[in-house]
Amino acid sequence: MSATPAKANAVMRMLRILLNFAMAEGVIQDNPAARAKLKGRPPRQAVWKPAELQAFYQAANKNHGRASIGLAALLAVSLGQREGDILRLTWNQYQDGAITIKQRKTGVVVAVPVTQDLRQALAAAPRKAPGMVVSETTDRPYAVDNFRHLFRDIAQAAGLGDNLQFRDLRRTAVVRLAEAGVSTPEIAAITGHSLTHSAAILEVYLPRNSTMARHGTATLFAAFNTRTGQVTAQISKKRRAADLMRFMKEVARAYPK
Repeated sequence: MSATPAKANAVMRMLRILLNFAMAEGVIQDNPAARAKLKGRPPRQAVWKPAELQAFYQAANKNHGRASIGLAALLAVSLGQREGDILRLTWNQYQDGAITIKQRKTGVVVAVPVTQDLRQALAAAPRKAPGMVVSETTDRPYAVDNFRHLFRDIAQAAGLGDNLQFRDLRRTAVVRLAEAGVSTPEIAAITGHSLTHSAAILEVYLPRNSTMARHGTATLFAAFNTRTGQVTAQISKKRRAADLMRFMKEVARAYPK
């Protein structure tokens, strides 16, 4: 089972339970499995590429009739939140151009501004229920197992295989924000990651290239489209309001609607 550490760990845990029961019944005097170490699994490092996101959206919206699952993926990569928090989103949490989330796992409250592409997707989404992500067949929020099953079916239909998972969208959001010039503390404020965790993710995915090196001596103005992955960026030697206004006008011309 060396190739499947998760299965090996599950077998070991079950063995411990059985031997503990045998000890309680007086059948054996010692539980040898209690001292065995579980095999650690390496942390996931998968990040969705723009083309993979596009393929998933298309498969969800056009091929499977599950625009709701495409919306869930867009919410995840735009907001950088966990699956459970995405599936529990309600329309009441969307106010004044931002979505406010109290993360169930950490209790951290984050308010994330909505990007233009997500705003358009939300405007097009039906509001048949309090929840944002509801099943087309029941008009109710998805049960987690059903959502994961459908998500995997759509990913397979999009040709993505088994390497990409929904939880990888949160990591992708961290990387996209960093590529757009957002600082690590700002990323942590958006996703609810700790500063250490955010920095660790970026250490893996963002090598110290010449563009990043210039961040220390220059200002990077950047905007990114979370649906397509396109980044519009401009580096300025100075931090001036006039430079920012010039850049914002360029972005407005690039995204007229």
